Amino acid sequence: MKTLLSILFLFFATYGYSQSEKLFTVDRELSNSNINQIYQAKDGVIWIATDDGLNRYDGAKFSIYKHKEGNDSSLVDNNVRTLFEDSKGHFLVGTQRGLQLYNPATDLFKEIPIFYQTGENMSAHISTILERKNGDLLIGTSGHGVYSLKLEGTEAVIKEAQLPVPSFFITYLFEDQTGNLWVSTEGKGLYRIDTLNQIYHYFIGKENAWNIATSICQDEKGNIYASNINKGMFIYNQQEDIFTPIICSTPTNLPINTICATEQGKVYIGTIGYGIKVYDTHTENKRK
Repeated sequence: MKTLLSILFLFFATYGYSQSEKLFTVDRELSNSNINQIYQAKDGVIWIATDDGLNRYDGAKFSIYKHKEGNDSSLVDNNVRTLFEDSKGHFLVGTQRGLQLYNPATDLFKEIPIFYQTGENMSAHISTILERKNGDLLIGTSGHGVYSLKLEGTEAVIKEAQLPVPSFFITYLFEDQTGNLWVSTEGKGLYRIDTLNQIYHYFIGKENAWNIATSICQDEKGNIYASNINKGMFIYNQQEDIFTPIICSTPTNLPINTICATEQGKVYIGTIGYGIKVYDTHTENKRK
């Protein structure tokens, strides 16, 4: 977190509107202001996925990765949607046009293709990646459902996963501390599958944008948060089994792409066009 805080305070311009409001905007070092995910790898390196390139910060400098025409070892697409490092140290990069495995020794990317039954590479839009507590890797796509992935070294076996969710358009996968699997879909809301395989449904509305939970996280106290592209951030009320909004005055409906909870009681919020904001869970639910 020291590294992450260094990025936020050294490389993002800070504008103070009041004691309770701060807005972090992007510095020239980043490739794009539309932030899809902020991810800290086990080696401490900070990765930032954007709409136009993948950004890596090693504590001294930024490196930007982009697609290079004719180079199979570069990013398959500049629109990087999600990042994930599994328990075995495999670092996965999901883009709008496929899934890749990053090799830190060579600083290169290798595609993990997902095939149609015809054998054609579907170049799937990878929206989310999750490793469950039992070690299963799940890959969520926008349009092709969920796949399970097994990695042995550089070899990959991927096949369709069978989840009781009525949508192929997956926006986010999350497993909470008690083993519930949360599956967010595009247009059909958010589903919770408990350890008994019972299904519960949230974010049900007439507007498609309202039905999408763009990201989910859980803080050190066990609180679960969900974000929405038009309605900001929500907190889960376990007793009532509902999500309630967390009010932010600037702007009222913050367009959020990703949220990340830390052990320091902070939730870092990556937005579309507003850079990064910080929600402090220790200050009476006031967002900064």
